Amino acid sequence: IEGFYRGILDSVCSHMVPATGSSIPEKEVYAFIKSFYPEIKGSTKKIIAPLELDIYIPELNLAVEHNGLYWHSEEYKDKNYHFNKTKLASEKGIRLIHIFGDEWRDRQDQIKNYLLSVMGKNLTNIGARKTDLRVVNKKDASSFLEKNHIQGTSSIDAAFGLYFKDELVAIMTGNKHHRQGQEEIYVLNRLAFKSGISVAGGSSKLLKALVTYAKEQGYSKLVSWSDNRWSEGRVYEKMGFTLEEEMGPDYSYVKRDSRISKQSCQKKNLIKRGAIGTMDNTEQELALSLGLYRIWDCGKKRWTMDLS
Repeated sequence: IEGFYRGILDSVCSHMVPATGSSIPEKEVYAFIKSFYPEIKGSTKKIIAPLELDIYIPELNLAVEHNGLYWHSEEYKDKNYHFNKTKLASEKGIRLIHIFGDEWRDRQDQIKNYLLSVMGKNLTNIGARKTDLRVVNKKDASSFLEKNHIQGTSSIDAAFGLYFKDELVAIMTGNKHHRQGQEEIYVLNRLAFKSGISVAGGSSKLLKALVTYAKEQGYSKLVSWSDNRWSEGRVYEKMGFTLEEEMGPDYSYVKRDSRISKQSCQKKNLIKRGAIGTMDNTEQELALSLGLYRIWDCGKKRWTMDLS
């Protein structure tokens, strides 16, 4: 564990800027946004005091945070920290986006693409009527998602895309539900647009195709989730989904400068990795013996649509 601490502190300290205490990645996020909104200033505690907003764009009622993994793990932040901060901002009419450190490092282009869309700074705007709807093969769909979606690709059963002048500019994918006993439910897995491009009405056009396919396959319900770190879920409202459940914060584990899923950190797996303890210990106790700390998100919303 001591070795883990040394590795973490060495990594973190090498990325700190002593003059301000802001990390280099946070400054990079700030510089990117400031290139579009030169008038914005740095962090402020005036909006949701005593908490601080890293980057705030008043004219958009939008705030953006860069959350370093170690400093935002349970060593320093409690389970509800990110959730409550997002809620406080929302109560002030502000949409707060949280970027975890590994995401900015590994998926920076995709995050910039997303921020461009949120800020209304896409270079190309296309009407959905000008696009052609086509089935996309799994290989092309996966490649498009890796290039344009923050989370990358996922399991794909069906994919539909919008093409403008034979160029794929938007995609929606679906898949079977991963849990047993949910055979009647189909999942909207991914929705993504090509970097720098907005397609007005594109989401609805793609959803119509996915719904038709799901009905033909005998599904009676469509489900999807929005992540509160990134989205308020309004696109689902616009597409006709119903908010079924607001889910509380969930966690993954911090391992040095990356996150690993809690699914891969079940007790039996932790013991195989050399955790100190037995199956009688809690998952957290076993994880801590390996120097793994939980980092909590802002919760999710589950959205559903009746297909019957």
